[in-house]
Amino acid sequence: MQKTMPAAMGRYLVGRHESVFAGEEQRKLTLRGFWVGCFLSFFLAIGAPYGNMIIRGSYMALDFNTPGAIFLFLILIGVLNLLFKVTASSKGRTLACALIAVTGWYYAYWPFESLDPHSPGLIFSTFLLISFVVNLPLVWSGRNLVLNRAELILVYAMLLMAVTAPT
Repeated sequence: MQKTMPAAMGRYLVGRHESVFAGEEQRKLTLRGFWVGCFLSFFLAIGAPYGNMIIRGSYMALDFNTPGAIFLFLILIGVLNLLFKVTASSKGRTLACALIAVTGWYYAYWPFESLDPHSPGLIFSTFLLISFVVNLPLVWSGRNLVLNRAELILVYAMLLMAVTAPT
């Protein structure tokens, strides 16, 4: 009986040291991924005790449980990053999205006498507003705020680390 290695296993062993994304441009971490991760971690650190002590709602962070981190990450990849990708190809779409964000923020908080600067809703909506307004000149100059895979992994890891501290 002759012992041979199957061809598929040989191809796997030859190419296993190569990157999974060898055909793609190698992307690195940038300051925008760190900025988004810091803000979302800050928001989670404020929102978890606020939801627990003020609202008396369900736990967003309880020791090492991560529903708050998963929720914020899904909002990031499902809404924010998707909108940045859609608007990155057109200056008109970027302008329309920024105008919608500004109009929605003003509509939600118009009588500015009742603004609570400690409210997580105000902090998060202001972050969204600033993100869309900052994305406008970036798209017009040929860049954008779309996060790549490495930055998304960084943001999620930062959220996982931040979820353990507030409660």
